[in-house]
Amino acid sequence: MLSVTAQQSRFHNEAIEGSALKEIVVKDLSISVGDREILSHADFQLQVGKHYVLVGRNGLGKSTLLQAIATGQISSIPQNLRVLLLGQNQSNLDKDLGSLTLSETTVLEHVVKSNQKRERLLHEEQVLSSAIEHKEPTEAVRAYRTVCHGRLERKLHEAKQIALRRSGARGIKSRQVLNHLEEELKQSEQK
Repeated sequence: MLSVTAQQSRFHNEAIEGSALKEIVVKDLSISVGDREILSHADFQLQVGKHYVLVGRNGLGKSTLLQAIATGQISSIPQNLRVLLLGQNQSNLDKDLGSLTLSETTVLEHVVKSNQKRERLLHEEQVLSSAIEHKEPTEAVRAYRTVCHGRLERKLHEAKQIALRRSGARGIKSRQVLNHLEEELKQSEQK
C-alpha cells in the first residue's frame, strides 16, 4: 500500500489553479510503500522551462515518486497538471501497447495513445456514434447515459481526492459536494 503525505498551504491550490502555473513547491513529502519508507520529509521545487534529472540507484523510489506525482497523490501538486509516464521496460511496453510490437508503432503514436483524456473522449465518441448509427432511439439514450455515468464516476473520484485534502470550512464544502455527487451517481445507476 502506497502512503503519501506532504505539507500544503491552505491557499496554495487556489493560487495556482486560477493562474498560469509557474512553479511547483512540495514541502515535507513522505512516501512509504507498506512498512518501507521511500522518502522522508523531502522538499523540492520545479520551475517552468527548466529540465530536471532524477538520479539514484535501482530500488530507491524514483519510479514510485513519479507515479505519486502522475496519479495526483501529492496534495501540493495541482490536480489540473497533466503528467504522462512512459514505461522503460519491455513488460510495461507490452502491457501499454497490447498486441502491438515496437516495430508497428512510432514513439509519437505511443505518446498520443498514452493521453488518457484524449483516448477517453475518442471512446465516448465511438460509443455515441455507433448508437446513432444503430438508428434505434433507445440505443442513443442508453449510450448517452453510459457516457454521462462514466463522466460522473470520474468527477466523483476527483471530488473524493479533494475532500481528503481539505479541512475546516473548505473541507465541509468539499464533503457536501462529494455527498451530492454520490447521490447523483446513485440516481445515474438506477437509470
